[in-house]
Amino acid sequence: MLPFKQTAQATLKSLKVSPSDAMAVPFFDDVTYKLVIAGERAGKSYTGAMFAVCKDMHVYFNNPDKKRLIWMIGREYEVCKPEFEAMSEMLVSIGQLDPRMI
Repeated sequence: MLPFKQTAQATLKSLKVSPSDAMAVPFFDDVTYKLVIAGERAGKSYTGAMFAVCKDMHVYFNNPDKKRLIWMIGREYEVCKPEFEAMSEMLVSIGQLDPRMI
């Protein structure tokens, strides 16, 4: 099984993005649960979307035949909308999501 850091770096390279220096520490940490607290416009939503896409691609790299599903949970749809839109754009850009399915 490929380690997450390796698959994440490959995914980020394909996306032509990377977490900011401040967000890279929690992004690549191996802990099971993460709580990231930062100010407004610090990149939490975008980094969360990057992380979800990298986790999804990690499953794909290690089990290409396995069906994948990403859950987003919030009080209401609007709370998750920035992450959903960023994830959708990223997955479309690397050919992992058909834009007609959004």
